[in-house]
Amino acid sequence: MSSTDGPPPSPSPDRPGWPPLVRKTAIWAPFLAFCYLMRDFLVLGLMTLMFCLVTLAVVRWGMRWLSPGRERPWLRRLLTAAVYVVIPLVLVELGSLVTPRLLEQGQHLAGWLSRASAENEAARVLEHFVGPYLFAQAYKDPRDPNYQRSLEAFRASDERYVKAYDAFPTLEAWVEDEFHKQFDNAEAARIRDRLAREGTSSQAFEQWFLTEKLPRLRAQARQQLPEDGRGSASLVRLAASAKPDELLRQARRDLPTLTAWKQEWITDTLDRDLVTANASPAYQEQFREYYEKRRRAAPDSLPYTFQQYLELQKARSQGRRAFSQVLQAQRPSMREDGEARLEADFRSERQHELFQEWWNASAAAQFIRHRIEAGISINTDVAVWVEQWIAALLHIPIDLGTALLLSFFICIDYPELKRGMLRIRETWLRGAFDEITGVLARLATLVGRSMRAQGIIALCNATMMFFALTFLGLEHTAVLSLAVFVLCLIPTLGAVIAWVLVAAFALFQPGGGPVLALKVSAAMAFVLLMESLVLSPRILGRMMELHPALIIAILPVAQYFFGVWGLILATPVTVYVVYVLILRRDLPGVEVSDGPEEARQVP
Repeated sequence: MSSTDGPPPSPSPDRPGWPPLVRKTAIWAPFLAFCYLMRDFLVLGLMTLMFCLVTLAVVRWGMRWLSPGRERPWLRRLLTAAVYVVIPLVLVELGSLVTPRLLEQGQHLAGWLSRASAENEAARVLEHFVGPYLFAQAYKDPRDPNYQRSLEAFRASDERYVKAYDAFPTLEAWVEDEFHKQFDNAEAARIRDRLAREGTSSQAFEQWFLTEKLPRLRAQARQQLPEDGRGSASLVRLAASAKPDELLRQARRDLPTLTAWKQEWITDTLDRDLVTANASPAYQEQFREYYEKRRRAAPDSLPYTFQQYLELQKARSQGRRAFSQVLQAQRPSMREDGEARLEADFRSERQHELFQEWWNASAAAQFIRHRIEAGISINTDVAVWVEQWIAALLHIPIDLGTALLLSFFICIDYPELKRGMLRIRETWLRGAFDEITGVLARLATLVGRSMRAQGIIALCNATMMFFALTFLGLEHTAVLSLAVFVLCLIPTLGAVIAWVLVAAFALFQPGGGPVLALKVSAAMAFVLLMESLVLSPRILGRMMELHPALIIAILPVAQYFFGVWGLILATPVTVYVVYVLILRRDLPGVEVSDGPEEARQVP
């Protein structure tokens, strides 16, 4: 018999034949499709998973200590209930300490972003780098005759404190834009509430109709134009001849027209009353309290008292010379600097003038401006994103409450629930159950442990950065520390984004600049060094052993399909796919028995 005769070789265990492959595809394809369709509930599912893991771990530890070797269902339920009494209390206490400050700083930041100009902010940051370079190119040495002639011309102009003059608009926008949005929101809510109570039967509505709405209706009637969606055409025609009282009575019988007019009345009244409120003494008094509060919190960013600020604001509209005279009167000690301050002001003025020439004529500057115009607009997209992010913070208590409730019902009767799930093995779904449960058990353990470890690392990073940023004098430290915490939940790439974010904020804030950005970068580098050398080896261990290039490659794909939570879950899921499904090896640093047999044992 030939050596080639005999039964065909069996398929390799590492390369399953078509029937097993078809069976796995039939099981996993619907399951993965279901997971993708339910991606909007991913946050709720992850919160529920984390609460379940924490509760079951605490209950398991309590059972081993209070009732070793013996199962007492009543004791298990009692410990579970105790955990769910303590967790909400801890969350409420933490929320009461952190949330008000976060919301306040987030609203301030959104108010500034809503009125900031992307082009102006980019120019201000670039001037820190381009201005000194152009000055060094124009004036090689202070002994240069060209330098001496320019300095003498500046001395004869009697203009001083150029740097403070140029920086004042940034300071003004930083303070007033934040307060203005906050004040307008509060005042608009008060006006809307008042108008809702008065209604369309009030004298204020009739006065608005006579002074504002009726002239517009008559103008439309003369032009033979129908009203623009805020009333019927018959009322427009009637406005040409009817008396005001008759026209108003007719409008009140037409509910759609009256509703549209009411909204128009509210909008017109809001616009008018907000202008009046912004010019009122109450606005000035509230702004003074807000300014002094901000100055106590960040004296380096606001170097002037409130009265000095008002005097400088008034003087700046009169020109640089008037501004310098007021500032010199406020700070007589500046005169002692003499020639050194004169040269510093000269350098500041020439750097600003040289930069403006470069910004208006250079091809590189034009390219930057075009990219800014085609890219993100600070006063729209970013401000809207910040406001949406703040709104998302307000939904966190709802998500937390729902996750707590779900996890409580899961954990309070976990053994019975687990036995009920195991009964699925007795049905026609046994094959799918055995296929999925082993994978999900190991994946859930990996995700839970990695999120817990990465969360501890992110919390340590955010805490260290909070103290560092507070010491360095940055504003909005609570918001920035929260951003560092969220971003550091994303391995590798998140820390880099957090670094860029904090450094950019140090460049943009009043009193900031390259020096402050370098200090913040040094602090962030120290934090990342502590993470790499101390925190990750001790907390994360070997669980996330992946090459950084692979992590960075999968993050955009995960974000595209699953958003922010896809970024957080991408690494543990990829670790599972690489080690278990591709390499057929155990998970690094995680010892979990695979298969449904282990699931039969009730903890």
